[in-house]
Amino acid sequence: MQYQANLIFENELTPRNGVKIPFGVHKNCAVTSIEHKEGEYVDINFEDSEGRYHNKRLWEPKGTYPATVKLPDGTVKQETPEQATQREGTSRLAHLLKIADLVGLKDQISKLPPMAYSALVNKIIELVKPKLAQTKFNLKLIYDAEGVYSVFGNFPDYIELYVEGEEPKLQYSKWEKENRCEYKGKSDNSAASNKEELDGLFK
Repeated sequence: MQYQANLIFENELTPRNGVKIPFGVHKNCAVTSIEHKEGEYVDINFEDSEGRYHNKRLWEPKGTYPATVKLPDGTVKQETPEQATQREGTSRLAHLLKIADLVGLKDQISKLPPMAYSALVNKIIELVKPKLAQTKFNLKLIYDAEGVYSVFGNFPDYIELYVEGEEPKLQYSKWEKENRCEYKGKSDNSAASNKEELDGLFK
């Protein structure tokens, strides 16, 4: 087996800054792959119609940050690590199940027996993978908390089926408009472009 240094420079060592899918609503995009690194994360990898890339990373549920819940009587109760892990796992799986639903697998996957998190992730990927090449999606990206980088939201409302000839139906929520739709980085051409796109979305 032989290796070519210039290809490694180009494909492995060239920074991908500037080729990520930017803030905004984008149509006719693809899910290029779903990768599961067991015990660590799942990556849902996207490509838009201009060849730009992005990914949604779903970290392995570990229950590290139990939530607190205020009960009707006013008392506050904290989740156990097991409850936190269950909540995190449910939240992560919702992203994969949304894609499964969009490619027509809801009924089939709904009939699966209960499984451990990793086993269910692997099964969903196995079933979804053959459908991805023939399906296009619309995507919605917001800014991160610092207002600099484009990211996908925490809830799986950033993706829908692409229908040729129809405009995307994806909408920014009130919270997103107030907190994740303003570019706060340094002023440059990409920022100006994003601002123009944002202004057009809210006219």
